[in-house]
Amino acid sequence: MLILHILQTGEVSRVIPVVCTNPVFVAILAVLLLGETLTYLEWIAVMIVVLGAVLISIRRGSHGSGAGFAGSLFLPLIASLLLAAANLTSKYALEHVSYWNMLAFGSLLVAFIFLSVSLRPLPLRQLRTVRRPVLTAGLLILNNALVLLGMFLMFWAIQRGLVSLVSAIAGARPAFVFVYAIILGRISHVLLEQRMGRQTIALRLGAIAMIVGGVTIIHLA
Repeated sequence: MLILHILQTGEVSRVIPVVCTNPVFVAILAVLLLGETLTYLEWIAVMIVVLGAVLISIRRGSHGSGAGFAGSLFLPLIASLLLAAANLTSKYALEHVSYWNMLAFGSLLVAFIFLSVSLRPLPLRQLRTVRRPVLTAGLLILNNALVLLGMFLMFWAIQRGLVSLVSAIAGARPAFVFVYAIILGRISHVLLEQRMGRQTIALRLGAIAMIVGGVTIIHLA
């Protein structure tokens, strides 16, 4: 829910890479709570990811002069921390239930929570006032279909290959998000993306490369 709230007002190519730093929090929490240890290479990877998250939060001035930090960095980091905590708790839950039962129960619980929040007078009035209901419904269906397809492909890849390698490749999704955001930003106004100059694109590409690279090292080390 927090990620959806952030995406409503933030730039997707800035938010998603920060949210994808959750393996860093998983590693740190595992050290603090589970007694696991990190190698020097993994600690270096953690620092690379953190630096990448800081760089991607830099927002240049409107005329290209000066730079500051985006105030929206805090909420994506909180979302990343919550996802990391969920990964740790799932480790204990999976000792007692199968993955498919956990997925089914989790999906039902998420549906119940979202319906509890959404079935209120204000959201229902907003649904009735949607200007293009057919297009909106189509986008929602497409979104969920892509999610299910991605989950299926992920399970299929894990079954046929190394889970660490699959996780590392999946960690590259901020790069794809960035490319999609630029393409869609050029042809439509669907995404809440600002027009980016060459310096901004280069800075954000470098930050995403650091995040993806650091996460990959954590998964494969």
